[in-house]
Amino acid sequence: MEAFKSKGAGEGFRGFELKTDKTPLKLLTMEDMVDLKPFQAANKTSMFIEITEI
Repeated sequence: MEAFKSKGAGEGFRGFELKTDKTPLKLLTMEDMVDLKPFQAANKTSMFIEITEI
C-alpha cells in the first residue's frame, strides 16, 4: 500500500505511535481489499490493518 511505503532510500518503514502519549505501535498485518470492493460506491482503496503496542 502506498500509505506504508517510505519516501526515500534508507528511511525504512514509517513509525506508528499513539498521538496522546507517543506509545509505539507495530504493524502486524496489512491486507489490500481492492478485489473485495467492500464499498461499491467509493473509488478509494480500502484496507485492513492490525496493530499492537510494542
